[in-house]
Amino acid sequence: MKKPPLVRIIAVPAFFLALLGYWAAFPPREPIRSADGIYVSACCGSLKLQNGRMSLETQSVGYLVEHDKVGRYILPAIYVGVSDANRVDIDGQKTALKLRLDGRPTPATINLPGSQTTVEFRRR
Repeated sequence: MKKPPLVRIIAVPAFFLALLGYWAAFPPREPIRSADGIYVSACCGSLKLQNGRMSLETQSVGYLVEHDKVGRYILPAIYVGVSDANRVDIDGQKTALKLRLDGRPTPATINLPGSQTTVEFRRR
């Protein structure tokens, strides 16, 4: 028994619309290793990104590499930013902020927000 052509006409576009909806709701993640490297700034020392872990001196924080309409960013598990004393502050009590990457496939800079200014860390 053959299915009527109307069922095929509706089913095929419905499948592709559902697939498009899925991709919109759950976009693919950026490769976690795409931001790996050591980044330094004049005021705040260095931070190391490797395999989803951000290390600074004796502290380590997990992160994801994501993207939005503005561009790619690192989303740490907890707050990472620059304090008024020009040092990197890691605080589990604050909301995590997006640490913006430049537009290159292998980023050369990461911008860490602070209360007064944003500090640029450059890849070593």
